[in-house]
This record gives sequence, structure tokens and C-alpha cells, in this order.
Amino acid sequence: MIGVAEVDGGGGAEVVLWHDGNKVWGIQADDGETYISGDVPAEILAKVEEYASEENGEDDPDYFNAILNLGGELTGYDCGNGFSESGPKPFEILDDPDVAAVLNGFPAALAAALAGKGFTASPSLDGYRTWYTAATSVPGLTAAVAIRIHRANFGGVTITGSVGIQSAAVAEVLSELPETARLASSSTDAEFGEIDDCRFDPERQLAYPVSHSMVAARDIGDGVDWVMKYLDGPMATWFAERSDVTGLVSRAKTTNVVRGQQNVNPRRLRATIAFCAAHGHHDAAADLAQWYLARTESHPIDSTSRASAFDAALREQFPEYARARYQQAERASGGPTSAM
Repeated sequence: MIGVAEVDGGGGAEVVLWHDGNKVWGIQADDGETYISGDVPAEILAKVEEYASEENGEDDPDYFNAILNLGGELTGYDCGNGFSESGPKPFEILDDPDVAAVLNGFPAALAAALAGKGFTASPSLDGYRTWYTAATSVPGLTAAVAIRIHRANFGGVTITGSVGIQSAAVAEVLSELPETARLASSSTDAEFGEIDDCRFDPERQLAYPVSHSMVAARDIGDGVDWVMKYLDGPMATWFAERSDVTGLVSRAKTTNVVRGQQNVNPRRLRATIAFCAAHGHHDAAADLAQWYLARTESHPIDSTSRASAFDAALREQFPEYARARYQQAERASGGPTSAM
């Protein structure tokens, strides 16, 4: 039996596995700290790490909501949230008619508004947010808007939002990496080809994601306006900064302080290199890889050996990328270097 517990006001959440009256394992978040008991499967720990970085990024992981999301995935019930479309539904939520009207009407109303910006409703990529995607001016690059729609604890519906850029080619490239070339914290470097993302608070001035509440159908229009305000404002700037390969590379080099060191986000950087290599921007990919390998600091989930193995895997998969990397070596040595 799998149990899920939440103490919302205190910031506590727990997922546990019981068998024959004994607790087999548990993973708990309490006031920003995580606690593990028993032999928690590696795939469960990896999933928690993935969920924790989705809302706030790797530099500010949210383990409270990550453990609740895990509970929803394992049991089909996630406190305050809707259920997935497929599979058995062991629970039923009897919504207030006003809440039901918002849950049923808001996604379609938002889709209609986003259609004016070229976005269309897409299948959920993570199982708990509503997704809308659009092509960009960069071939192979997709823009995404992800809205989390969930029942508020004290009535009504609350929404939070984020944007991202992704590429199917990146998902394919990173899924084929050998284990030695992967990042240390998860089994997949970019589950659905995400290159970069940002919640509706690009300056990260707030401890929690900004949100908007709706209590009845009459509020749906205000909810749509709230989303569009961000997409027409700060998130439009965010997309513009990533509207070409030069912008992608520049953002990939952005550093933040992680455990006392200035470090790049290795997922964003690796995804950018993979995108450039897969879409013919071989020199940009090679230059970014060389810049990363020359750094003296490594992010806690990456290392020089892992980064080198990642570079080697891309050389094997993309001959033009390999050629660009060898040409770099030639320039650095002042003479020709044979391509392997």
C-alpha cells in the first residue's frame, strides 16, 4: 500500500510504501529538508529530483511539491489537483458547481486566446500541467506555455504558469547517451527535450510561484487576462532573448552560485549543445562544448569525466560536430590534427 500525506501550512509532505503492516520505505519533505527511510528505489529518487527542479529550477528545488507530485503519479490522487486522462480513477472529487465551471471552461478559453499568438493545446508533457506549444523562428525549436490548474485549499481554483523552449531532437539525442555521459541526478537529462524554462517570475523575486485565483465562471476572463499579461510582458522578453542560436548559447553560459561556486545550469547547457549539433549549428555547439570543458568548476550533478563523455558521444553521433571539435584542436595546437 502506498500512502501520501500533506501538511500544507507546515510545508510537510510524505510518500510511503507499506507491506504486510510494515513500512518498507518513505521519502519526506519537512520545512525545506528531505528525509529518506528504508531502501527507496533509485527511479523514485530520480523522479523526485526531476519534479523538484521543474517549478523553481535546479538552484531552488521544491521538494515539498515534488513529493506530492510523486504521490499523485503513484496513486492517481494528488491533493487539490485533477486526475490524468487515462487509467483507473480510484477516487472521485465532487466539485462545487462554480469550481467545476472554472476547471471545465478555463483551458478552452485560454486556448482561444493563445491561438492568436500561434499556440495550440498539446498533450500534457508532465501529467499535471496543461500545455500549449508553438513553432518558433528557429527551425526545430518549439515554444511552450505550461499552466498548472488546481483546486485551492479553501475553495476556488488557482493557476500558476511557466514558459519554456524545447526540441524533439534534444530529447532523442540525450535519451541515447551512455550512462557515463549522463548527469548524476537523473536517468534522463531532458525528458521531453526541454532546453530552458522559466516560471511567471523571471527575476525570481518571490519564494513561491506567482498565482491567480478564480472562484466561478465569471472569473475565467480575468484568469485568461492574467496569463496573457505575463506573455505580453516579461515572458515575451524571455522568449526574445532565446529567439536565435546566439541567444541560446548566451543563456547557456549564464552562471549562478551553487554550493558556493559560480556554475552554469548543466541541463540547459547540454541541451543547447545537443540542439546546435542536431540542427547543423556545429561550430556553435563545438565552441560551447569547449568553453564548458575548459571551466575549472563543475556543477554538483556534473563532472569533467561526465562532460567529456558527453562530448565524445556527440562526436560519434554527429560527424560535422566532431570535425568542428578537431578543427578547434588544430587551431589550439597551431597545426593539423587527424580526425578519428
